Amino acid sequence: MTNDKFKLKIPIAQKQQLYQAIVALFTIVLGIVLTLSAQYVSSEFGLPTSDPVLDPILGLGTSHFTDIEADSFTGAVVGNVTGDLTGHVTAAINTENIGLPTVVTTPFTWTAAAGVTGTVATIADGEIWFVHAVFVNVTTDFACTGDDTTLVIGDGTDPDGFVLLADAELQIADTEQTGSPAGWQGLVAATMGVYLDGAVSSAPHIYAPSGADETIDFLLDEASGETITAGAATIYVVYTRIQ
Repeated sequence: MTNDKFKLKIPIAQKQQLYQAIVALFTIVLGIVLTLSAQYVSSEFGLPTSDPVLDPILGLGTSHFTDIEADSFTGAVVGNVTGDLTGHVTAAINTENIGLPTVVTTPFTWTAAAGVTGTVATIADGEIWFVHAVFVNVTTDFACTGDDTTLVIGDGTDPDGFVLLADAELQIADTEQTGSPAGWQGLVAATMGVYLDGAVSSAPHIYAPSGADETIDFLLDEASGETITAGAATIYVVYTRIQ
């Protein structure tokens, strides 16, 4: 008795078709998994799902994202700074930043013959500020009898620690130094207080209040009498808060 073994021979052409069918089935399953995964990620993270792109390799309609807008990410940018992928950064004026420079402005107009006072900025208890510069832009000439109007900017420790201006400097045509725009003050040592006096130190003035807030204040006054009749200006404080 002979013991013959049964042998199945599959033609090469059919082998190739079977192999292609297996690959196609695997590809379809993989495409479905990737599509479901993409849809899940989109729903969980709020990514755009419109206009899916056909995968050029799989050819199965798997969704991919070729463009994601920054404003699609809710809460991705915290604070007051906006930017784009080309390196442009924009920080809002009069809105405090932490770790980036902040510019606060205080416009004021004379309101009484005796002058006017006000607060430019408040450093809250526990905060740390590096004040880099304080400027004044005169927008309307200040006038009074005797031409002796004065403007000082400082704090409770030194009322003119940042800026001290005489009547001649409180005029829109006054140019503080060559090359500077007219009407801008606080650019040279003669109009800076000791906190920022360029002849003394180029370092910023540091605030680190402990136990109570501190304020930066201004005072428009007259050396003699109470006869101020006109004048307006804007105060600029440039600082970086680090805490």
